[in-house]
Amino acid sequence: MSINLSTMATRSQRTMNNERDMAIIESEENSEVEVEENSEDEENSEDEENSECYHNMIHHSIVSYLPESTPTLMRECWNISRIYLCWILVHMISVNLYCHFCAHISIYGFIMSPFVTVAPHCVALRWLTTNSINSISHMWTIIGAWLITKIPLTSAK
Repeated sequence: MSINLSTMATRSQRTMNNERDMAIIESEENSEVEVEENSEDEENSEDEENSECYHNMIHHSIVSYLPESTPTLMRECWNISRIYLCWILVHMISVNLYCHFCAHISIYGFIMSPFVTVAPHCVALRWLTTNSINSISHMWTIIGAWLITKIPLTSAK
């Protein structure tokens, strides 16, 4: 998604102008009430107003570029990422369990290794480890391919 900076600048200028107009109208309505403030308080309040104005301007400019389908897209991304988070969790658990039960780092583990390696629980943990590694590898390939499709292509003139 490419962003046209001049359009964003004009939109942000319009937003700032609208907010200034609203501030002027509000200040005219509130001019009847007089409040005595120190000059430091006035400077701090102006800084806070400018900061809030800038924050609102940025927020409005970002929101204006988001498509209406963003919540649906976010929900779909979460649904897809849950699968990969599950595979990452399976990988961490299976690798640690394999190290503990099938390849324990000790003299006893070294002696028992040829016998335990072919045991059903070690075969299952190896299968989980291998498939989780493949799934995580495919996850990065899919993410990379998806990100490449988001790069805007422009023709050189």
